[in-house]
Amino acid sequence: MAGSLKNGHANDVETVLARFRHGVGRTVSIEDCDTHYDLGVAYKEMGLFDDAIGEFKIAAANPARQCLGETMIGLCLVEKGDVVTAIDHFKRGLQAAEKTEREELALYFEIGASYEHLGDLSEALYFFQKVDKRDPGFRGVHNRAQRLQVHVRGVDRSGAGLANPNGAET
Repeated sequence: MAGSLKNGHANDVETVLARFRHGVGRTVSIEDCDTHYDLGVAYKEMGLFDDAIGEFKIAAANPARQCLGETMIGLCLVEKGDVVTAIDHFKRGLQAAEKTEREELALYFEIGASYEHLGDLSEALYFFQKVDKRDPGFRGVHNRAQRLQVHVRGVDRSGAGLANPNGAET
């Protein structure tokens, strides 16, 4: 009995969401990138990552929202466990013509965090050092870069081509 109530509730939620999506499709213009971005944020917060990605793709079609839209797509993909594709979207965000320095730092940070998640510590260190060089206080990046540098040097005993905190190769 409890299982059927649970499934009934899930079906009710899906029905409400389907009606909501249909209503949004009828009332929100494809050109209204700000509303699509806001919807993407709402969907992301509800854990509806595929819906969020769809909205962020629409928002990212506007050059003013491209960087932020690609960033949010990447964050959704990380949440879904598709870190490799997330990195591609973060890099697309870096290619956006309109972006702030903070958005760029956030993208470098997210790329570093993604590579760290994948176990590619040398790549993670490279991106964290890019952030650290410009803003050592950004999201604790300085400590993270130092920790990774020690680990990477311990793994690669030759030390060839590894960057130090000053950005010079050793």
